[in-house]
Amino acid sequence: MKILIKYTLIVASLTLLVMSCRDEDAVRFPEFKSGINARVVLNADNSYINFSDLSNAAVIFDVYSINKDIDNIVYTVSFADADSSVAVFKTATVATLHQSDFVNGKVSQVKVTAAELAAALGLPGGTDYLAGGDKFSFTTKATLKDGRTFDASNSAPSIGSGANSSFTSAFTVFVGCPSDANSIVGTYYSIMEYNDAGEPTGDTVLVDVTFAGPEPFRYSVTDHTVELYVPYGGTKYPATFYDLCGTAILQPAVSFGNVVNLVTADPNFLPPAIVINGADTEFVLNWTETFNNISASVRFVKKH
Repeated sequence: MKILIKYTLIVASLTLLVMSCRDEDAVRFPEFKSGINARVVLNADNSYINFSDLSNAAVIFDVYSINKDIDNIVYTVSFADADSSVAVFKTATVATLHQSDFVNGKVSQVKVTAAELAAALGLPGGTDYLAGGDKFSFTTKATLKDGRTFDASNSAPSIGSGANSSFTSAFTVFVGCPSDANSIVGTYYSIMEYNDAGEPTGDTVLVDVTFAGPEPFRYSVTDHTVELYVPYGGTKYPATFYDLCGTAILQPAVSFGNVVNLVTADPNFLPPAIVINGADTEFVLNWTETFNNISASVRFVKKH
């Protein structure tokens, strides 16, 4: 019995010694703090700058948040010229929100007009400078009342991007027009209407047109050459094009070399129009190959 009591006292003493040496600060859980929740939803009809109506064009979006401790949310925009990869423009703040702007967790109809964007960025000639395919890139910086800040640099992709993101750290708006994707997407007969290389015309090849994005008016075609170079060891050459307010504009592509959109008054080339008439859709791509100066006019007729 004495031995049992002796061991019991030893164990109790060791337990007290360990507990007295424990650093409570070392084992204390850190205090959890909430981050930022500020999700942007673009208005479907104002998710792009309407090139066909620049005087009334605007980007409009709603912001959703469950936060009650927002000091401010700042939206900054930068500009990319579709026609120039070297043109540089300043960035500008175009909208600032505060906690008081949220009603039931939502700020509705944040509106920035095309004119306001052009003025803030200092675009030469204002909205007259804009062209189809130009891009406005919005970035977000949120500051909470305790001084913490959040932007794309410290927001994980699972938080700051995707359809169900809790914090929209960036979004993009393009200059363009409404485009009827349902009518344009499909299988087409591609027809060589004219080329200035003396190659046969009237040849027909089936191609597929799909929506490409991210612009709401960019499409892909599986071949833009009507297999012009297959007899010479070539293949089909895919390309993308814009539906810019009913005009088909080829984007830089490649065949045996670089290919660009052709704008010409030569009557041998068909007008590059996109014509939708019920279930019938046609469009024309005019292009020129910069490496050999061969130009062509290709018509696409939707297959039924």
